[in-house]
Amino acid sequence: MAYHRRALEAKLRELTEKFAAVLVTGARQAGKTSLLAHVAADLFGSVPTIAFDTPSEVDAFRRDPDLFFVNHRGILFLV
Repeated sequence: MAYHRRALEAKLRELTEKFAAVLVTGARQAGKTSLLAHVAADLFGSVPTIAFDTPSEVDAFRRDPDLFFVNHRGILFLV
């Protein structure tokens, strides 16, 4: 599926320059992940995505959030 540019791209780029973490929320299937992937690819290249869809990822984060981020260094998407 082709990517559709969004008006929020400029604001997202601005926020990533000012903050270490940026939260993007919205309705399901609205294109949040596509937006982030597109902007991140332009700004940072490849960015790992951690999906909290699996119980094992959720459990690892809940058990020890600090260790979770030690094991997942740098820029990443938490979806």
